[in-house]
Amino acid sequence: AASRALKAAIALAGSDCEIIVAQIEEPNTSRADESGIEATHFAAAHGVRAQFQAIPARGRHAHAALLAAAEEFGADVLATGAIRHGPIHQSLFGSVTKDLFEDGFHRPTLLAG
Repeated sequence: AASRALKAAIALAGSDCEIIVAQIEEPNTSRADESGIEATHFAAAHGVRAQFQAIPARGRHAHAALLAAAEEFGADVLATGAIRHGPIHQSLFGSVTKDLFEDGFHRPTLLAG
């Protein structure tokens, strides 16, 4: 879903736009996931200025960290993947998509499933 959100953001981005690929860093992660860096290279390969930002969770839920980062960067649009998890997964790990809907959207948001 995140890759579809990135592709949609690239399609909507104008020549003067920049995409910030944000990845929330969870505590106790032994090695950083490189998918965010790869996504940044993908956007750049399609002619869109892009940068990667690792966002520390700092005890916040992922959606709160993502919204804070969007505010900090002055994002015009938030693009994110939307995935539906089963009830057990959702009760154990939560869901950024569900949290975004419950908390409300603070800026235009592109959800890609």
